Amino acid sequence: MSKRVKEMIIDDLRERIGDAGDMLVIDSSKVDAIADNRFRAAMRDMNITILTVKNSLARRALSEDAVASLGPSLEGPSTLVWGGKTLSRSPR
Repeated sequence: MSKRVKEMIIDDLRERIGDAGDMLVIDSSKVDAIADNRFRAAMRDMNITILTVKNSLARRALSEDAVASLGPSLEGPSTLVWGGKTLSRSPR
């Protein structure tokens, strides 16, 4: 993959992630296709984004963001999960 293509992918990742402050890294490689599709559909219904990424590109895309601490978690097959409803806490 050329350097220009990598930069385009990194820019796209940054745009998709936006200002997400919290993110989860999961390994869905052991899940069969049917279960994976059901999981993705359920998450989509809750406005949660799931994106399987190449680790090196994800590290570069996240390097300047608040979620840069995910870098060490990006080992093996990685899927980034973020979004959904923000829960508000009532004052005590």
